[in-house]
Amino acid sequence: MSHIEIRIYDDELIVWSPSGLPLGLTMEDLFKPHASKLRNKGIAEVFFDTKIIEQWGSGIEKMLNYCKEAGVTEPVLEEYQGFRVIFRKSIFNEEYLQGLGLNGRQIKAAFYVKEKGRITNKDYQQISEVKERLATMELKELVEKGIFEKVGSRGRGTHYIINPAFMPK
Repeated sequence: MSHIEIRIYDDELIVWSPSGLPLGLTMEDLFKPHASKLRNKGIAEVFFDTKIIEQWGSGIEKMLNYCKEAGVTEPVLEEYQGFRVIFRKSIFNEEYLQGLGLNGRQIKAAFYVKEKGRITNKDYQQISEVKERLATMELKELVEKGIFEKVGSRGRGTHYIINPAFMPK
């Protein structure tokens, strides 16, 4: 009899089941509404009755939504000598951003945008305590590095958001 393994590393958490996906269920099926294939009906009924689960076949969708709400990278789901889910440490952390060559002000701005959703040149000036010219230069560098995306061409309506291509799925 094999057991589920949970492995914790500095940069990821892996949950592995040696039994793989139930017969007839594909990886693609996991990302759309699908029927559950219960392996242990007794445990499943207890979880359902105690409201730990709300409906059969909703676990993957729930897990992806919780990750999105928490602002962390979606887990990787794969068939590997069974089935495993890999939760990776978000690359959106200070160490990673420093490795991209960002200075402290730019890192502060990146976290500001992650929290608030956007930043203007004026916001950058205020949180970084710099003049407009330096703010413009550093924001431009964040765009050139692919971290920010500029919305608007010039003036008050211009702001910056996290480049969707920068945040891994």
